[in-house]
Amino acid sequence: MPYSLENLSKMDLSLLTLLTKHLPDMLWIKDINGKYIYANKAICDRLLMAEDVNEPIGKGDVFFALREREKYKDIPDWHTFGELCFNSDQVVIDANKPMKFEEYGNVKGKLFYLEVNKAPFYDDDGNIIGTVGSGRDITELKMTQFKLSQQAQIIEQIHDCIITTDIDGKIVSWNRSAQKLFGYDSDFAIDKNIDILFTPEDHLIMKDNIEKLLESEEHNSQINFVNKENDTVVTDLTLSLLKDTQNNIIRIIYYIKDITEKEKLNKDVKKQECIITQQANHVAMGEMIGNIAHQWRQPLSSITAASSGMQIEKEYGLLTDEKFYKNCELINKNAVYLSDTINDFRNFIKGDRKKVVFELKDNITSFLHLVDGAIKSNHINLVLDLQENIKIDGYANELIQCFINIFNNSSDALKENIKNNRLVFIKTSSINEKAIITIKDNAGGIPENLLAKVFEPYFTTKQESKGTGLGLSMTYKIVVDGMVGTIVVKNTTYEYENKKYRGAEFDITLPLS
Repeated sequence: MPYSLENLSKMDLSLLTLLTKHLPDMLWIKDINGKYIYANKAICDRLLMAEDVNEPIGKGDVFFALREREKYKDIPDWHTFGELCFNSDQVVIDANKPMKFEEYGNVKGKLFYLEVNKAPFYDDDGNIIGTVGSGRDITELKMTQFKLSQQAQIIEQIHDCIITTDIDGKIVSWNRSAQKLFGYDSDFAIDKNIDILFTPEDHLIMKDNIEKLLESEEHNSQINFVNKENDTVVTDLTLSLLKDTQNNIIRIIYYIKDITEKEKLNKDVKKQECIITQQANHVAMGEMIGNIAHQWRQPLSSITAASSGMQIEKEYGLLTDEKFYKNCELINKNAVYLSDTINDFRNFIKGDRKKVVFELKDNITSFLHLVDGAIKSNHINLVLDLQENIKIDGYANELIQCFINIFNNSSDALKENIKNNRLVFIKTSSINEKAIITIKDNAGGIPENLLAKVFEPYFTTKQESKGTGLGLSMTYKIVVDGMVGTIVVKNTTYEYENKKYRGAEFDITLPLS
């Protein structure tokens, strides 16, 4: 459209100023040299920092850019917009056609983006005499685009799969990890239904998951997917909803973590633990038989001696009624003891594995009955300090097995290292809703470099023929995993009856009922 610069300068611009004064977009007219002929209030206030709409007339962008920089010499990036705008003016003039640009630079020290439309205008002879332009602030839009772009890059690079679908299950986005895990590239997967990743059985599970998601807006589950090769992929799945500003659901987001190898490892670990448990039970049974032998040896000897004595005395006519009744009483007493011992062991071995509330002191007393023979035959002196009314909610028989395992280790160490005055201390107390059981001996302690390993399966400080390394490992598992407690071992030096001793100390902490 032809204009006359001379006529334009004489035109009354009051109507143009009135029309554009309050527009949010920037409007301007420049001559062929980039000098302003007209500038509205928006460009004066937001880009040029001009005093009013008249100040830009006859001046270019660089004038205002240099003035701003002069004001803030210590901030190099305070204003960097001028040269970019001038360059785009020249591009439009050289191209001789309307053009659209995205221009950016710093204004008042902050990054500023403009969507700019510029066009040349002409005189009556068709010569270019300047440019007209408009600019719209798109800084917020560009920042949002940058954030979305960064998020998209993160989603592409993230190790776990991120898939989005519409409400009907049609795949909308498919990141690189999804391609790697399932074998389908994005060109194939996008627009397909998410059902391609499920077996018929898991499809029903997934339908239930979606229903729960719609109720709670987020749902976690473990579910099996199927890849391109029809292999099962075990995953942890997090489902979440993406909504628009009107709270309408526009996307379902699948965050998928592959745990296939982890599950295989867990199965192997559980299988190994089962083997260890069976072996430990066999060892424990052998130890139980050994304890029975200890318990029975002395009573059986007494019974044998009494009956043999009566036979000899009968043959020689020396058996009096008094001796007869006395020996019969001795035999009956020891027979009752043997019967009680059998009952103790039977109750221990047949105990159901179920949680019960039990008195800790009674539990320790039962344990001491079971190892009474070993205590006597090995000449071990027990020092007990048992608090009354400590109740535990747990597995009573398994805790007895823990005590037996610890006692057997102390007993073996005492037999090997201590000739006289073999001591085992057992103390119970309670504090802060916890029961504390301390068992220590005077066998000299465990080598410091081995302390950290005593609860490991198959680790033993004994000779191979004398130890399996399973007792303390099972004790740790029972206390920590089965009864939500803690167990630690350390070497300790202490005084008892004015003498110093050193030995291993086991501290078990269990929650009170």
